[in-house]
Amino acid sequence: MIASINTISMNAMQVFPVQVEVSLLNGQMFTQVVGLADNTAKESKDRIRSALTYCGFSYPMKTTVVNLAPNDRPKEGGFTEFAMAAAILIASGQLHNTFENAILLGSLSLDGRIQAPKSMLAAALYAANNFKDAAILVPAESSSSLKNIPGGSFYPIRNIADLVHFQTGKIKPLVALPYVPTKRNYGLGFEHIIGLNHAKKALVYSAIGRHHSVLIGEPGSGKSMLAKAFETILPPLSLRDSLEVTQIYSAAGLENHSLVSEAPFRSPHHTTSDVAIVGGGSYPTPGEITLAHKGVLFFDELLEFKNASLQALREPLQDRKITISRSKKAMTFPADFIFLAATNPCRCGYFLTTSECKCKGTIITNLFRKVLGPFIDRVAIQVVMQNELKLSTLRTGENKSSAEMRKEVVAARARMLKRNQGLSNAELPFHKIQEALVKIRGIENFLKESSEKLGLTHRSLMNSIRVAFSVMDYSGESKLEKKHIEAALSLQCFHRYRKALPHVA
Repeated sequence: MIASINTISMNAMQVFPVQVEVSLLNGQMFTQVVGLADNTAKESKDRIRSALTYCGFSYPMKTTVVNLAPNDRPKEGGFTEFAMAAAILIASGQLHNTFENAILLGSLSLDGRIQAPKSMLAAALYAANNFKDAAILVPAESSSSLKNIPGGSFYPIRNIADLVHFQTGKIKPLVALPYVPTKRNYGLGFEHIIGLNHAKKALVYSAIGRHHSVLIGEPGSGKSMLAKAFETILPPLSLRDSLEVTQIYSAAGLENHSLVSEAPFRSPHHTTSDVAIVGGGSYPTPGEITLAHKGVLFFDELLEFKNASLQALREPLQDRKITISRSKKAMTFPADFIFLAATNPCRCGYFLTTSECKCKGTIITNLFRKVLGPFIDRVAIQVVMQNELKLSTLRTGENKSSAEMRKEVVAARARMLKRNQGLSNAELPFHKIQEALVKIRGIENFLKESSEKLGLTHRSLMNSIRVAFSVMDYSGESKLEKKHIEAALSLQCFHRYRKALPHVA
């Protein structure tokens, strides 16, 4: 008799269904696992034998062949052990085969307990999305983290013996809970930062429309402080986005056995390798840009990052995904993040400021050569930080809190998503921009003059107009006007540095 059980496995970040087949043949007692299983799966035979014996079953005294299909895809073994044990029990006649419409997920301990392997949530999400009517048998220890996953019928299983209780209907599916984002405790909020209102408003526009932004200014002007407080005004993730981010973190082995409901904030150091930022390896794995999906990727000291790292960001900044091709495999990872950067204008920090710059011209030119051009064109909001601390502001304490600003962002985003049918302003297609511009009188000459004055390319101009939509959404207005575009164009500053560096193309 050949028994078959369905399960889920992984390879790198790819999740896919696996069929566990078991055949018992006459011969000496021996177990062979085939089907491109990794070492974990090959070691499973010893754990399965111990688990079955401990739970009162007997291990077949025959040659046991376990096949993990499809046979041409490498598999990680942690997910398949539970299914392998059940298939052996069915093939040996110790269990009735009532699992045709079931998915078994989990690894085994020596005493038969079902344990949650790494990336458990990723497998459970895949099963719930792709096997709508299936009974998904999962480790009982994962119950609390699976109740928020919609569309899946999850049955908590403590040990191998519970398979009999499942067949007799004694084990009931988990009761689904409504999705309620958890509240993260933030240390630094915008209410703790005095002044800098121009930069704060620019970051609000960035949060509303999901625009890429950079803050540039002399040391001590508050760039990094504002950037680190930026996550406090981001709305919580929707259920759909939460499931996407959770699956990424789970597949990467970074899960904490619960849904990720707050936008990720990733801040790699400028010495981080290119592969760690964009992903890669012999078998491609995700990098920081994928771990920042639906959240923020923050580069502190932007000009200190390697040129190769910055140029590798150009595709995901535009397309919001990254394709990594290697000789063994090619994979596309999601990378839909808000890029946020902070930087001094030079090594000493005082280029084009009221203080004297002590850097040589060639040093400044080489620093800016990495970002001026195609890279900075993709960054829609560019803010020159001004030291605007006023004692009157310090005395009165007139400062909006992150909670207030977050409510404004949530309300503006709701208007944006309703108008754009689910798209952010940063993703707004050209024909939508064109439809809005034709209704503004005299806008063509204004855009032409502004482009020439600011040295804008077509891409950077379109990105500025997309920011104008976020200005409009923030103000609560429903029609794009010239004043909104003027406000967006005021957030373009790198033309100043481009003009001051004649040797930079």
